[in-house]
Amino acid sequence: MKNNKVILDTTYVLPLFGIQIDISSTFLDEVKSIWKTGLIGYQIHLPSPCLIEVIYKLNREFRKNKKSEALDRYSLVLPTVIKSKVVEINQSFLNPTIFKIAMNIRKAGHRDLMDCMIGATATSLQGLLITEDDELGKIMDELEETRGTPKFTWKEFQESIVKGK
Repeated sequence: MKNNKVILDTTYVLPLFGIQIDISSTFLDEVKSIWKTGLIGYQIHLPSPCLIEVIYKLNREFRKNKKSEALDRYSLVLPTVIKSKVVEINQSFLNPTIFKIAMNIRKAGHRDLMDCMIGATATSLQGLLITEDDELGKIMDELEETRGTPKFTWKEFQESIVKGK
């Protein structure tokens, strides 16, 4: 049976909040398309820790340039993200199983707790984790409970899943 759940890492929501990510020349259009129309045959999930990471990144931008517009973007964009008909927000912090798995990833050495939660969400949902975080993938491959979670970078996902290569 084909795994049809896709769990997005924070990278794939940042452009919606005006934070530029340089993965490819078509990345911004691809992300916007997924958030607008989804992916046929796939359920797309965004773990709630991604939204916390967005807040931290916007705050970092504010600290750097002192323009309050960076902080305003969260409340402007959040309603669109919440109301998405194609991306489901997973309340990872409210799930004891996800939290337990995340703490095991953290104990195994991954330093970013939000990323641990995102990886654990993918494992809990038995979905495909789309992430640019190589370290997270390596640690998850070392742990028995997360080893079977498929992990793809955006480019790998585009090539092998979306385009069917």
